Amino acid sequence: MSEFRHPPYRFGPFELDAGSLTLRARGRAVDLPRKSVETLTVLVARSGQVVSKAELMEALWPDGFVEEANLTQHVYVLRRVLRAHGMPDAIETHPRRGYCFRPPTSVLPSQRGLAWRGLRSAVAAAVLIVAVSADAVVAPCNANDPQVAQTYALGKYFGTCARWTACRVASATSAR
Repeated sequence: MSEFRHPPYRFGPFELDAGSLTLRARGRAVDLPRKSVETLTVLVARSGQVVSKAELMEALWPDGFVEEANLTQHVYVLRRVLRAHGMPDAIETHPRRGYCFRPPTSVLPSQRGLAWRGLRSAVAAAVLIVAVSADAVVAPCNANDPQVAQTYALGKYFGTCARWTACRVASATSAR
């Protein structure tokens, strides 16, 4: 499984970030083999459902043939870690069918979304600082002005600072 498209999850004392393939227990990183974290991600994503061994093996090793013992070993490693943190019955075996992740899970807010919001705030602050330090005069926006519309379109991804930036550019060019 080359790249996961799952959100980060929380269950018990754990946080699982499928994007970076990291597992944290009470804020500390848990050292696990990559395939073990991938196994856990597939199980947690389908929490409460039985995931067949065939589905797990296809998700973990899509391009090759591996023995079922490899999957069994990764589940064993996961059970050992979960047991050490007070979750002894987290992964349930369904003989001849597969495995089921039992604890309730919750989806955490995406860190990528938080990072993007942080970037927008930083850009808005930078634009404000530059304008203030340049003693810019901010005039009311003229929505019909093509330059204002173009600047707004270019800056629309920066949220609330976009309109301000458009007004600032329009006033700076008209003052010249």
